[in-house]
Amino acid sequence: MPSETLFGSKEFAFISTSREADFINDSTIVATTYFHPSRSYVFNQQIRDPALLQHELYHFHIAEYCTRLLRKEIADQGRSFTRSKLNGLVEKYNAVERDMQVMYDGESYHSYVLKEQKRWESHIDSALLQLDPYSNPLIYLKRRY
Repeated sequence: MPSETLFGSKEFAFISTSREADFINDSTIVATTYFHPSRSYVFNQQIRDPALLQHELYHFHIAEYCTRLLRKEIADQGRSFTRSKLNGLVEKYNAVERDMQVMYDGESYHSYVLKEQKRWESHIDSALLQLDPYSNPLIYLKRRY
């Protein structure tokens, strides 16, 4: 899911991320967030603006946050988890991420509103920290008795 950019500006970047989840075996699922450098770019290669790069980094952090939410929901399900349910949850968190990415760009005006950019950074950092137990891409499904 690519991040949004500020078109019309001479200073913008674009990153591409995605999320994948699949069964390793009947009791383990792997869910990973990917950054795709070959599909990402900076509009003006002369720009080395740390604030712009910081903003784009937080697009990736939002993607990882949504993957951690996915991992948590999978872990809470137990062993009766199905491929159909997994695919549905991946789609659910892809939609959550899309909405969050749009809100992030809109409220921070693509990092130009520094106060909002910093508020989002703090919010995302806190959310990732709260979900730190789900930072491992491997999810071990628990038996239900």
